[in-house]
Amino acid sequence: MKRLLPWLAILLPFTLWAQLFDQYNHPELVWRSFDTEHFTVHYHQGTELTAFRAAKIIEEIYPAVTATYDYQPADRLHLILKDTDDYSNGGAFFFNNKIEIWANNLDYVMRGTKNWLRDVLTHEFTHMVSIQKTIKSSLTFPYGFVQWFAYEKERRRDVVRGFPNLLVSYPVSSVNMPVWFAEGTAQYQNNHARYDYRDPHREMILRDRVLHKRLLSLNAMSVFGKNSHGNESSYNQGFSLVKYIARRFGEKVLSKITERNSHWSSYTFDSAVEEATGHSLQSLYNDWRDSLTVRYTDMTATIRRHLVAGKKIENDGFANLYPVFSPDGRRVAWVSNKGRDYFGQTRIVIWDSVRDKKEELPVAGVNSSLSWSPDGRYLVYTRQARNRYMSGFNDLYVWDMDNREEHRLSYGLRGRNPSFSPDGRAIAFVSATDGLHALNVLRLSAKGPLDGTWLEDAFDMTTGELLHHKADTLTQRPVKVLGEKLEQLLFFTDARQIYHPRWRPDARQLIFGTSTDFGRHIGVYDFDTGQFRVVRRAREELRYPVYSPDGAWLYFASSATGIYNIYRAPAAGGTPQLLTNVTGGAFMPTVNRDGRLVYALYDSVGYKLAVLDDPRPIDPTNAVYDTRYPASVPVKDFDDIQTPTYKTRPYQTTFSRTQILPRLFIDYGTVKPGFYITKSDVLDQLYLVAGAAVNSDLEYDLYAYASYNKLLPSLWLEFFNSSANIRDTLELDRGYVVKGVRKVGFNLVQFSAGATFIPWEKTHLTISYTGSRYSAQLDPLTLKTPTDGELYVPTIRYDYLRGHAVHLKLIMDRLGQNRFAAVNPSSGYYLYARYGFEINNFLEGFATDRQLGLEEFKRYIFNSLDVNAEVYFENPLWAQHAVGLSVKTGFIDRPVAGFFNYFAGGLIGLRGYPFYSMEGRHKLIGTLTYRFPISRGLDWRLGHLRFDKLFAGFFAEAGNAFDENRIDFSAFKKDVGLELRLDTFSYNMFPTRVFVQAAYPLDVARNGTVSYPREWRFYGGILFDFDLRERLTRGIPR
Repeated sequence: MKRLLPWLAILLPFTLWAQLFDQYNHPELVWRSFDTEHFTVHYHQGTELTAFRAAKIIEEIYPAVTATYDYQPADRLHLILKDTDDYSNGGAFFFNNKIEIWANNLDYVMRGTKNWLRDVLTHEFTHMVSIQKTIKSSLTFPYGFVQWFAYEKERRRDVVRGFPNLLVSYPVSSVNMPVWFAEGTAQYQNNHARYDYRDPHREMILRDRVLHKRLLSLNAMSVFGKNSHGNESSYNQGFSLVKYIARRFGEKVLSKITERNSHWSSYTFDSAVEEATGHSLQSLYNDWRDSLTVRYTDMTATIRRHLVAGKKIENDGFANLYPVFSPDGRRVAWVSNKGRDYFGQTRIVIWDSVRDKKEELPVAGVNSSLSWSPDGRYLVYTRQARNRYMSGFNDLYVWDMDNREEHRLSYGLRGRNPSFSPDGRAIAFVSATDGLHALNVLRLSAKGPLDGTWLEDAFDMTTGELLHHKADTLTQRPVKVLGEKLEQLLFFTDARQIYHPRWRPDARQLIFGTSTDFGRHIGVYDFDTGQFRVVRRAREELRYPVYSPDGAWLYFASSATGIYNIYRAPAAGGTPQLLTNVTGGAFMPTVNRDGRLVYALYDSVGYKLAVLDDPRPIDPTNAVYDTRYPASVPVKDFDDIQTPTYKTRPYQTTFSRTQILPRLFIDYGTVKPGFYITKSDVLDQLYLVAGAAVNSDLEYDLYAYASYNKLLPSLWLEFFNSSANIRDTLELDRGYVVKGVRKVGFNLVQFSAGATFIPWEKTHLTISYTGSRYSAQLDPLTLKTPTDGELYVPTIRYDYLRGHAVHLKLIMDRLGQNRFAAVNPSSGYYLYARYGFEINNFLEGFATDRQLGLEEFKRYIFNSLDVNAEVYFENPLWAQHAVGLSVKTGFIDRPVAGFFNYFAGGLIGLRGYPFYSMEGRHKLIGTLTYRFPISRGLDWRLGHLRFDKLFAGFFAEAGNAFDENRIDFSAFKKDVGLELRLDTFSYNMFPTRVFVQAAYPLDVARNGTVSYPREWRFYGGILFDFDLRERLTRGIPR
């Protein structure tokens, strides 16, 4: 047997591979822990304030959440606080009894303003409780797998079996909860601990979908796999539907649904809902949808008769954000995801209003508002870059309009929403540390933003205070800025947030949004007094304040009616005037000297851009929507500033609960029951996985993997042992021929150790050692001869390979990301390159002059190089049609035994030919693929399966494996084929990718004396991904 590991490893659950491949280590962090009644809290330097507040909050909400679902977790839970990235999120790892929270506060254009920490903790703990209650088995045995290999019938005489042509790894889960319910209950929370609400953003998104008849179907809102807006709508609609169900049947119905869902008799979630409510889920959805249609149609009737929205200047994309006029009033710049599927895939777009021309700047990932320098030469913004520890921090950049290039102004700043001062000598921005905000100013050189000096400063990681006495300590975050001086105007330790600062035209004040709980106010910083004060306060959301160029007016967005609209008020104070009247929402105003207003208009499922050439005050009675809205905004009823004092200790390795995942492996016509065991410490610094399977013939597979992730590289160990038995015919010629059949057992042992580095994002570099020992046993046999009686052939045990290899492997996964990327990549590239140096002792024969150590080996020392490259292009004429080009190469630098050869056919080669039909020291295969959609959204369901996308494709391949040192293209074999790819979800949470391929050879392949006929060949799989990229390797078990 040879190199079986890659093919058994492909059956590992996708969740395991995600943990092995997609995690950054942070050796710079020093972790500490402390205990509360129900939780152990873990935090690193710089997050102590958030950790203490989080501990207080989660114990306060614990009784309310557990009472809502009549369930308390059996184990102590782990709460982990992080501030490694400028990222706002939380995660409930319900199988592992841990919750992770990022300290950075959420500022998201699809959500209203709340107390981030209380909201996210209640959200994630509700996940933990509600989902754990639904587990039909136990946390130890949460799910399992049915797995199956089928093989080609063609094989070499020295090979146990053919190469796989069917690969199946399918989950059997005890958890089945749709996205809409999981996220809906986490946002609904409960009547006694509610820190989220149907804010005007959420209402806007839902109202817009209803009015435009684009509400997600029940199937669509049950799974992810959509664009950012679609996924957010699964959250949003789920929140609304759960609230509807709770109001109709009482809040306790949520507990009843989860209880019914915990029984195997409720294998689909629909049946659990019907048992708990007495109504089918589809009928509840229909009733909810109809009630929304009536509600939103009636409430917007007056508005729709008096719409004032202006003219759209950008209707493509769903994230056209932060428009800003150039100083001359001619151009407008904004951030846009036009033509892309996710909010983070942004570019800067500039519209010349005179020529009505748009230009997209080659700057990706802009995540802030923009600001022009007063001369119109520079645009300043922030985007994320990773530091040496792979933390993603926001830094300042400027785009030079004259030289058409980007320049970086900071390193490690963690700044957002910059604003040029009216004289161009300063940039104001907000910095973040441990969920705390500070207002800062970077003073620039008089010659311009690019002519300053690189300065080194530091921020206190606990308070966010700027420190000019930089020291290399664990409590400071060093920063570098290009300018003359970095100043801090304000820093808050009471969790006050600051949003989108903008200068007053006389540079004497900065105005910005601010909040400490629900909703936003408008605040100012006065340079004359050095003081902060709130100048406009309301129950609703007041957002994106900006002065008119003459400083006379203050423009802002307000949700006063329940719908966001643009208002203006005298800068000195006074009654606001309504300027827009829309059914979606109006945000982010910018005004030029002529009074022309451009703003972000939420309409038709996304943020568009609109212009009002001459905005006039509107009668507020024409904009009446929800007179009860201000009263619906929750009132802050908590104080998290004062926290208990906790006794902390250095973190000691703490393992989460062991998971045992049963598996049933059908392999070569036999059934191999087995299991996976997984275990990790709560910080993922140590990770362990093991697996075993055995059939009735005592053929077995053993696997173990361990990784140590406390250093910058991940150190790992891997062990594999597999056995296989065959029946072999022994033939002896003693002047007559004697034959007998005996059992031959093969045993493969392989051990690897290595280190994996992540030098750049989406790039993995691994150096490893592998030791291999492959052996065989020939069982004893008694042969009956015609003249000599019985002839006894004893047991023979021998090794046929003792190998050592050092490999250097590079993987660069730069494939473009969109909602179809898994089923049909359409941009970017993928590169796999592996260099190997191998020393192998390979069996050549047996000695006859001794009784022990009979094997006679021949040593093969060689270098090898494997390169697999893929590149993809979108067809500009038809959406989601894509062309793919791939090249697979292999090179061994000297003659070797055929055992070490490359093979060029089969599932990972030329699919029109058997795997073993072509072999040699070199391999070269080229593939051209064209894929296209049959359905971009099937919206079908069958039991626990939800069918999403269906694509078809054609491919043509050419290549060969050969020994010659020159490439003879005339000897290349060719094939053509077709493929179907079905993208589905199982149990609403497991991606399930089904593929079927058929290939036809255009040539006859010959390997030695064996010819392979021209006939259709078929392949298939049901896996967690369509592609087998990382696991491509030469060879197959023998």
